Amino acid sequence: MWQHFYSPLIKINIYLCNNHENGNPQLKTLTTIFILLLGFFGSINIKAYTPARRSELSNLCVRAIGQDSYGYIWIATANGLCKSYGNEYDIFFGDKEDFQTVPSSSIIGLFTDSDGWMMVATNTGVCALEKGTKTFHRFNLEDGTRHDFVSYGFIEYADRLLCYGAGGLYELDKKSKRIDLRVRIEGESVKTAVKGPDNQLWISNETCMMGIDSTLKPTIKLEFDPNSHIRTLARTGTGLLLGTPNGVLRFNTTDHTTSPTSVGDDTEVNHILTLDDGMQLIATGNRGILVYDPTADSISHKYHNIDFNELQTNEITNVYYDRNKNIWVSTFDKGEVLMSDRPRIFNLNRQLIKSFRNEFVTRTIPDSNGNLWIGTRYNGIAFYDCKNGTRQYFNSQTSPALKSFSHDFVQEMTLDSDGHLWIGYNNSLIVCKPNISASGHIKLEMLKKFPFFVNVVSIAEDVAGQIWVGTDNSGLFIINSSVKFAYSIEYQ
Repeated sequence: MWQHFYSPLIKINIYLCNNHENGNPQLKTLTTIFILLLGFFGSINIKAYTPARRSELSNLCVRAIGQDSYGYIWIATANGLCKSYGNEYDIFFGDKEDFQTVPSSSIIGLFTDSDGWMMVATNTGVCALEKGTKTFHRFNLEDGTRHDFVSYGFIEYADRLLCYGAGGLYELDKKSKRIDLRVRIEGESVKTAVKGPDNQLWISNETCMMGIDSTLKPTIKLEFDPNSHIRTLARTGTGLLLGTPNGVLRFNTTDHTTSPTSVGDDTEVNHILTLDDGMQLIATGNRGILVYDPTADSISHKYHNIDFNELQTNEITNVYYDRNKNIWVSTFDKGEVLMSDRPRIFNLNRQLIKSFRNEFVTRTIPDSNGNLWIGTRYNGIAFYDCKNGTRQYFNSQTSPALKSFSHDFVQEMTLDSDGHLWIGYNNSLIVCKPNISASGHIKLEMLKKFPFFVNVVSIAEDVAGQIWVGTDNSGLFIINSSVKFAYSIEYQ
């Protein structure tokens, strides 16, 4: 495209240069045309691909989840690549003719390499999102033109970035955006790969396994029962685990023997994830997620504070462990599910996020019943009922207790041990008592107003029940348990 735009300009430029010394009478006219052409072509902008922004995933069949170098979660679906923002997503669809997009909308695997590049495997090739950029780069096969092959995933091994898929094992050159076949498996696809405790790379095409050394040369090929269908490989301290449609097998990388595990033939295994402590999370197609202890050869449904019995589906396609130790579950028909090991402090309530998406929130505090009092910049105070997902606002327009205020700016807020709200409201300090009716409706009762407080930036209660109020220009003020001013500590 760019060659067609710029080649006429290059010709004109050469002509002008060659005729400048000869005093050609057409020079002035050509110069004018040249300047006009520059202005025309300079005004053409090649727009970067703009993803669609949606509140839901593009498809509920999730195949993989990954995290980029900036911490964003990406979700590979059967129809679109989704970048998560908590309660909405950027959706990247494939366009065969637009090389700034993913090669296909059918996304199979995700991987962030040691340089921070996010690699994307699709059913028609691979691409990468370079760290710090916003457009995808496709990788071409050896002849420099083809990129349409099914890829399943990536792995870093022996200082190389490798991709596995249809035809074998490939090496990627990020500088030239080229992909070269290193280990050919004619007519077969490599579905999984892992570095073993013997420092070999082990790959499988489901019916056999192959050991690869650091020069990317095969060292051994092992045939298995065709009914086993090795779908996934995982590393343990002493060997490998082979995930099959009929349970998990233990593989000894020294003598190349297999043995059964407690994950028996009634379990359809899709993926095995090795955690930092050596435990294995097994994503199954019929039993949800199993937690496997390879040392004790035992299984359960719980990992620390996470109970995988809470999942709403048993059809799990993949599982991912992010840098904050949250577990993301890919499902066949329910989208992605976040399982946090710290549920008390991690917000899983997307309705809450959606409710205050466009609100300027300044403070959030929980009450004794687990509900939230939320201070805002422009709309006063909101009460959010976490059980029912409802909210109620209190400000100069909706609450008689606050009607005297001309603005509804909450700068600071806290609940004391008696359940009273202390609020830095505009340029005042107020104390309110929430009164809850039998129907659950709340009214605010004004207990006290301290109009001389200006710019309250911090409020706290001490063990004696006194309230300490910090301002940004007048020091500290202490109010006793009778809600009366006690004394102040002024700035010197």
